[in-house]
Amino acid sequence: MTLRSSDMARLWSDSSKLHGRNHKGWLAEAANAIRTTGDPRHAVELLERLRRGQRSKNERDTIADVNHWLEQRLRREPRMNPERLLVELGWLRRMAVTRQAAHRMTTKHGNRGTP
Repeated sequence: MTLRSSDMARLWSDSSKLHGRNHKGWLAEAANAIRTTGDPRHAVELLERLRRGQRSKNERDTIADVNHWLEQRLRREPRMNPERLLVELGWLRRMAVTRQAAHRMTTKHGNRGTP
């Protein structure tokens, strides 16, 4: 399954809010839930239960970010094919990791952009 350039641009924009240290793990957790059950709503419910658990505020906020993205995506396309959503989550995770690395480089080396 392939994505159009407009889909990739939307995901890149969405990834700007998901570049924290733990976002990639929760994006993967959502993908695993969808892969296991075939039901994206199950992933939303799972993330919400995890967010309410005994976690730090930062971790709860990170889970909420991922869950918010997933809920918004399902609102835009309620009958979305789970396989397509898995592709989008995979790309979103890659983009979040890329943004996190760029953020670390900028923070570590100032705004010079070089290591």
